[in-house]
Amino acid sequence: MIRIILLEDHAIVREGVRFLLDQETDMSVIAEFDSPEQLFDALPGLDTDILITDLDFEKFKGIEILQHPSAITSKCRTIVLSMHGEAHLVKRAMDLGVFGYVTKSRGARELVNAINEVHNGHFYLSDDIRNQIAATPPHITKREREVLMLLLNGETAKAIGAQLGISDKTVYIHRASLMEKFSAKTLIELGHKAREAGI
Repeated sequence: MIRIILLEDHAIVREGVRFLLDQETDMSVIAEFDSPEQLFDALPGLDTDILITDLDFEKFKGIEILQHPSAITSKCRTIVLSMHGEAHLVKRAMDLGVFGYVTKSRGARELVNAINEVHNGHFYLSDDIRNQIAATPPHITKREREVLMLLLNGETAKAIGAQLGISDKTVYIHRASLMEKFSAKTLIELGHKAREAGI
């Protein structure tokens, strides 16, 4: 039996999620809370597998609940169920220990899938988030951008180094970093992926 805690301050959403999970024979909601403070007080005495939580509360906005000293993500595998699915927010939540992230625009079955995957030790992102993150261009530094533009113009490492006042070795380091960030194996592929990302 997968033991689940719900943290959601909107009663209609909380009751809907509980009704959904009550239909699953291998899942049981053992506690539900409408404020993070209630959860923080009760969590040490609860034996649970998964916490499903929103991120937007009166006193906690965005990822603040994940940064609270109670360290909820270290006590149970956490799935975020939120109306906010921006790539930067999702990535930060995952960095803080979240195992799953599902937007409230998704169907009920997706949340059930997320619970099963997370319970089995896998990370889970709903389809809309996966597509958005895949479409998000990687972050590159100002210097990497300069090297990229010159590489795509056909300049050699030696010529790039001379123009930018850096060594050939540093140019190759920037090139390797760019290839890794864009998951490219050749300069031609790097150029295609950079243009697709609008760079």
